[in-house]
Amino acid sequence: MLCLTVVACSVATVGCGESDEPVQQVSQDAQSPGAINVQLDYQLTRADSSYVLAGTTNLPDGTELIASIEENADSGQLLDVGKVWHSASKQATVKDGKFSAKFSTSSLPPGKYKMLLGTIPWKDMRSTFAKERLGKNGENLFGNNIVDSDSGNGKMLHIEAEVSLD
Repeated sequence: MLCLTVVACSVATVGCGESDEPVQQVSQDAQSPGAINVQLDYQLTRADSSYVLAGTTNLPDGTELIASIEENADSGQLLDVGKVWHSASKQATVKDGKFSAKFSTSSLPPGKYKMLLGTIPWKDMRSTFAKERLGKNGENLFGNNIVDSDSGNGKMLHIEAEVSLD
């Protein structure tokens, strides 16, 4: 069984006043009604000729996640014109606080990969219940793995880890 650990980064804010004491800033998101401090635990395990990414979360039922395993390339390698890049992706929906995505490994040769897990863009989510709980454009989400989307679609969950497939 392959177990992954996510390293979450947090930033401390220090005030620039007359005092040398740190100033703690509390996110407005954390205080708003309906705010969700996103918790998510997962494991990537081998099952026959597949890998299964499964976990638990406090995200509401109906929240749609996208999971992918991609070849771990540095930016210089991306310019290799004749190179074949290997990846697999699956969608999973949270139900009863659990999710699961099964990847076929037939197209993934052994090696190191980047595993990504996140929420799909808010506007593409089908569950009305999940949309209401997450807030318009994910405004109710906060926590270590919540980021602003690159495409301007609000806040989303984003987890990235290196994995080895054998």
